[in-house]
Amino acid sequence: LSELAPLVRYRLVRLATPRGWMPEGPLLLAPVAVPDRVVRWLRGETHFEGRRFERSARLLRGAQGASFDPATTGLLDSVVFRTGDGSARMPSVVAGPSLSGKTTAVAYAADLRGVVVLELDLGALVLASEPLETVQDVVREACLHDAVLLVRHAELLLDERRATLRHAIAGAMADGRLWVVLTTRGEVADLVRMAPGTQLLRLEMPTETEQLRLWQRALPPGIRRAPDLKPELLVRRYHLTPGDIGEAASTAVAMAMREGQPVAMAHMTDAV
Repeated sequence: LSELAPLVRYRLVRLATPRGWMPEGPLLLAPVAVPDRVVRWLRGETHFEGRRFERSARLLRGAQGASFDPATTGLLDSVVFRTGDGSARMPSVVAGPSLSGKTTAVAYAADLRGVVVLELDLGALVLASEPLETVQDVVREACLHDAVLLVRHAELLLDERRATLRHAIAGAMADGRLWVVLTTRGEVADLVRMAPGTQLLRLEMPTETEQLRLWQRALPPGIRRAPDLKPELLVRRYHLTPGDIGEAASTAVAMAMREGQPVAMAHMTDAV
């Protein structure tokens, strides 16, 4: 029941102030309560209760049809799923431009291992009513699901006003119980220093060959295409991230469907 012991650290039990004593009173006289979430889990209600997190967290199962070449796949696995002394799980930072596929890459690596990803979006978290409470509950949820904890927009942790959140995330990174991955589109030096042994992986813009493969996947044969819509032409005209390509394709398809027309280059130009 000490502060750093697993039952307390992962909020499987909560300790209150000893009745009739000062806060520094004997620990064995402190009331102990089991949170409702833990009780429900023990009763078999092991589904993810996403509504509790005010859009700050979601469980990712798989990478929504994404694929990577074997070299990239091996690199992702070796970075995300590293272990240290005593099989402690080591943290990592994945950096790259906005919509470069950082979350998708981590989800893909996890899916190959049969592991789910619990995504914590710091952009939404900072608007939550009790951000620190949410972080602590998300860490507990990641432990219950044995999930990779993916912290998006980690650059927000470098704001001095969020020192408490940074300390909580750094604690999860250093603990070794979870694989914790920070993703960022900003500077990485201070993030890598948040916990010992943190490794950095940078995702660069996809090559033209990779972009062509992404366009072909985003515009499969089942979609009606106008004769002027050619993935090769899209690659020559635009230099886009995987997220950009996916969003542009889905937007263009929706526009064409509303008009009852095949997807044409004009739709794609407007979408991009």
